[in-house]
Formats: sequence, structure tokens, C-alpha cells
Amino acid sequence: MVQSPFVRNAWYIAALRSECGERMLARSVLGVSVTLFRTRSGRTVALRNRCSHRGYPLSEGSLGPDDVITCGYHGFRFDAAGTCLSVPGQSGIPGGSDLRSFPAAENGPFVWIWMGDPALADPAEIPAETGFGDPSFRFVSGHVVIDAGHTLIADNVLDLSHESFIHATKIGSREVAETGITSESDEKRWLVRASRVMRDVECPPTYRERTGLGSPIDREQHISFFVPSLYVLDVMVVAAESKHDPATGPRRPYLGKVVYGLTPLSEKRTHYFFAIGRDYAQDDPQMDAAVHEGQLCLIDEDAYAVAVLQRLAEEEGPMPEVSTRLDTAALIARRMLARRLRAETR
Repeated sequence: MVQSPFVRNAWYIAALRSECGERMLARSVLGVSVTLFRTRSGRTVALRNRCSHRGYPLSEGSLGPDDVITCGYHGFRFDAAGTCLSVPGQSGIPGGSDLRSFPAAENGPFVWIWMGDPALADPAEIPAETGFGDPSFRFVSGHVVIDAGHTLIADNVLDLSHESFIHATKIGSREVAETGITSESDEKRWLVRASRVMRDVECPPTYRERTGLGSPIDREQHISFFVPSLYVLDVMVVAAESKHDPATGPRRPYLGKVVYGLTPLSEKRTHYFFAIGRDYAQDDPQMDAAVHEGQLCLIDEDAYAVAVLQRLAEEEGPMPEVSTRLDTAALIARRMLARRLRAETR
């Protein structure tokens, strides 16, 4: 048996909620074209986006008020479960005309899809660590496509020392690369954790602009990565305790959550979904816009780096790597991904 390049028995983010309505959305997930829409009753549906007749995309057809899809090529008709209801020119429906339906769920600002065994799909297993159920956080979300495989992007976000260089003018400072991490794994949840705690460090420009803090600050980064695709980063910045005057009152920590869904479009391209949460400036639309624009800038900087790595891997093939202690979480995640892939082929 040839091993699939993707874990299939897992929840992947497939779309923003705002993208999924009463019009069909076409999206490639794990190399499979699916169509997503919401029925008149509000239920989210995910179907194979290829008509069983000649493979024409359903999303190029029409979705009627009765939730019936009519293929825009030859008129095959399907209900929201993927069952073929009729075909032109004959009363009988040929065997094999039904379409595959994929379990779908809505959680936070996203629509999630399960591409594997439907019997194993439980929306309750979407990790609560995202913080979407925490009213103290306000989230801003978005989606881009990156020209690199999802494992390269996972390596990138699991080793945040790159902030000191790639994001030096935004969220980076030299201390990120100079501070060690602690890491651990939870095999039952396919989870890798990594933490970095920094004291008396520089306040990077982005945090200075959004919080009003100046240097020095105390800063923490706590990663939870659910192999193969869900990344959650809890961040905290606060005025450095070493410089704090208790007479001025308690220090105010600023908390943030960074949620990434690294959903493979194909082996070489990845959907990069993001939701950035904060516990401050809750009712400030200008802050919403700044966070959204800032995140797109950060992703663009990362996208350039991982796209270069993808191109070189295609041109030259794999090369020997040298790893350091800061790579520990990424290396654990690589091994965990390999085990999860093997488990699905047994």
C-alpha cells in the first residue's frame, strides 16, 4: 500500500464562515476538490466537487432553493447528502452516481472538514485551546494560499527564533533567538507543546504600537501544535517586573492568541487560515484593521522564505540538515506526523 502524503482522519479548516453561504464554494483540500455551502436550514455541507457523470465541478452549476444542485454541464441533479436524484434522458439512475459527502462543522470563525473515515469524525475533538469559546478574546480572521507544503510551514511556526530575523522590524527581537525553549508531547492528542519565557527584553515595534508598552518587557510564547495542521500560540507581553514601581498599581499583561490552520491544498501548496485574538482594545475597529493587515504582512514574510525552500527542494532534492535545541518542537512534530501517517496505512 502506498502511504498517503496526508493524514486524513483529522479536522482541517476548509473555509472562513463568511465564505460559506447559500452559494457553492469550490476549495481543494488534501488534493481533493470539494464544494461547501450552507443549506436553507443553516446546515454546513461539504461534497465532492466533481459530478459523477463527467467530472465537471458542481460549483459551476446551480444550487436551488430546495438545496438541490444541478450540474452545469449535463444536468445531473443531487441533494445536499450527495445522492443523485435524477439524470437527463432516462428514468433510471446509473449505479455509482452518488457523490461523496464529507463531515463538516463550524467552530470559531471557521468551517472545518473531515476527509477521512466519517465514522471517526467528532466535532467535539476540535481542540478548545483555540480559545474561540473564551469571551475575553476578540478574533480577526483571514485566509491566504502559500506556495509551499504544509510541513515546511509547520517547521516555520514551530521554531519562532526566525522572528529575530525575518520579522525583525515587526515582532522580532534578538532575545527570541537567544532564549531557549522547553518542549513536550502528548501522543494521545497528537500534540506538541513548546514554551519560551523572556525577561527584561526589548519591546518590538508591533507590540509597542498596539499596547503602548516600552522596553523592557517580560514576554512569553506558548505553542500548542496539533499534528498535522492546527497551531495555537498563546502570547503575553507585560511591563518588565524588574522596572515596575508597585506604587503605580498592578502590571497589566496583554494577552494574545494566534491560531493557524495549515490545510494542504496539495503537496506543494497550503491554505493558511488565521485567527488572531486579543484581550485588549475589544471594541476598536481600527485595531481590528491593524491586526489583520499586520498578520498578512507577517505571513507574507514567512511565505517568501518557505516558498524558497520549496523551490530548492524541488530543484535539488533533499539535503542533510543540522538541527539545534531550538528545533526540538519541530523535530518532535515531524516524527509524530510520520507515526500518524503510518497508523492510517495499517
